[in-house]
Amino acid sequence: MKQGKVEEAIAELQKDVKDVPDSPQAHYFLGAAYWQKGDTEQAKSEMAEALRLLPDLSIARDSLVRLHLQNGNPSVALQYAEAGVQRHPAEEPERLLLGSIYLRLGKIDKAKEQFLVAQQLLPADPQVPLALAQTAAAAHQWSQAEQEFERALRMNPRDTEVLGQLVDFWASRSQAAKALVRAQQYAADYPQDAAGHLILGSVYLTLKNYSSAQTELEQAVALDSTLVSAYLQLGRMYEAQQQAGSAIQMYQRALQVQSQFAPLHVLVGNLYLNQGRLAEARKHYEDAMAIDPNLGIAAGNLAWVYLQQGGDLDVALGLAQKGKQLMPQMPSITDTLAWVMYKKRMYSNALPLLQECVSQAPQSA
Repeated sequence: MKQGKVEEAIAELQKDVKDVPDSPQAHYFLGAAYWQKGDTEQAKSEMAEALRLLPDLSIARDSLVRLHLQNGNPSVALQYAEAGVQRHPAEEPERLLLGSIYLRLGKIDKAKEQFLVAQQLLPADPQVPLALAQTAAAAHQWSQAEQEFERALRMNPRDTEVLGQLVDFWASRSQAAKALVRAQQYAADYPQDAAGHLILGSVYLTLKNYSSAQTELEQAVALDSTLVSAYLQLGRMYEAQQQAGSAIQMYQRALQVQSQFAPLHVLVGNLYLNQGRLAEARKHYEDAMAIDPNLGIAAGNLAWVYLQQGGDLDVALGLAQKGKQLMPQMPSITDTLAWVMYKKRMYSNALPLLQECVSQAPQSA
C-alpha cells in the first residue's frame, strides 16, 4: 500500500475505533495500518488493546510478538508467545513461534522442545524441519542440520526459503562449490522462478564471480521487479567492486519498492557521506529517523553531518546524545558526541568520551 493510501486507511480506521471502541477487530486493523506506516509504537498500542478486548485473538498476539522482536525486545515477545502456547497448546504455529524466540535467545533445548511438539502436531509442515535445522546449526550439530534442511526440501522441493538457508549453510561451512551445484540445479529446473536466480546470484557473489552474479541477479529482478533482496545483492556486488554510484542506484531501486526500510536509508546515506555529498546523506538519515526514531546509527550519523555542514550545534548535540543512548558501544557515535561537545567548548565532557572511543576501537585511535 502506498504511503498516501496508508494515511487514508489510518484516518478511516481511527473513525471506526472512535465509533466502536470495544471492537477488537477495529483496533487490530488500525494497529496493522500503523505497522505498515512504520509507526511501531502506535501499532503495539492498538494490538495490545485488541488483545485486551479479545484475549483469544491470536493474530493480535502474534503481531505483538513480531513487533517486539522488530524493536529489539525479545523478552517481551517471549511473554506474549508463552501466553499464546498456554491458551492454544495444540496450535502448531504457536509452538513454532515460541520455539523461534527461544532459539533467538540462545535457549536451544527449549527451542527444540517446542519444535518437536510442533512436529507431532503437524508432521507434514516443512517449517518444522527447517526450524530443527536452524536449532541443530545453533548447537553446531552440522550433520543433523543438513539432514533437516534436506528433509524440509523433500517435503516441498520448491521452497526457496529453505533452499536459500541450505545454500547459505553450505557457504558458511566452506562448501560453496556444493551450494553452487544445488543452486544451479534449481535455477535450471525452475527458470521462471525469480527466487532461484536470486539464490544462484548470491552464491556467485560469495565466490566473487561478479559477472555471473550480475547476470543471475538481473534475471531475478527481470522476473520480479519487486524482489528487494535482489537489488540489495546487486548493491553489495557493486560496493565490492568499488562502484559506489551503481550501488546507490540499486539501493534506490530497492527503496522504490520498500520506502519504509529505515536501515537501507542509512546505508544509502553512508555511501553519499563517503562521497562527500552531505545534502543527500542528510536527507536519507532524516528519512530513516522519520521511519524509526530509535535507529541510533541514523541519529549519530545525522549529528555528524550537522557538524560537517556547520549546522545548529544544539540539534547536533541532541542527535548525538540520542545515538549514544541507543548504541552506547558504537565507537563512531561516541566519537561524534565527543566532537560535538568539543565544538560547544564542553571540554570536560568531551575528553572522557574521546578516551572511551579509544578504548572501544584502539585500532582506529
